[in-house]
Amino acid sequence: MALEWENGTWGLWAGAFQVSRRANGLFMDPAVTRAWQVIGQADRFFQLGGRPGALRVLYGASRARQSTWGEVFANGFGTFEQNPGGYRLKHMAALNLEQELADGLGAFARLSWNDGRVQPFEFTQMDRALSAGLALRGLRCGRPADTAGLAANLGWISRGQRR
Repeated sequence: MALEWENGTWGLWAGAFQVSRRANGLFMDPAVTRAWQVIGQADRFFQLGGRPGALRVLYGASRARQSTWGEVFANGFGTFEQNPGGYRLKHMAALNLEQELADGLGAFARLSWNDGRVQPFEFTQMDRALSAGLALRGLRCGRPADTAGLAANLGWISRGQRR
């Protein structure tokens, strides 16, 4: 389920999703009241030097059969896919900035954080990240629907993951 509202100056997005039964698995956990993910985003759209930009704040929480890193070590790595002891809650937050610099050229940056005490359950294992880059639309090449980008990402993992 997802909801969206925007008025040109502000935007709000929220979603509630089902999560997989096992880490990065294909089958969803049927216990939707115990296993879930919620994500919320607030956007502020603005003009800087007559060019559009946006500031986005995101928050998310997921509850799944994920272990703390201490439990993974105690129970053995054979239990990594599914916590035999129950469900855990994991939080994440991000701050995103986008700004048009010239016709067809934009810059973006993102700072993100998530709770590194609980194992990642879906997708990438990264607890902190700083990303930035440029995006160039194909206006001058006669391909306005195409975009080429160049970005860099610095990511960190928690002490538990490093162990």
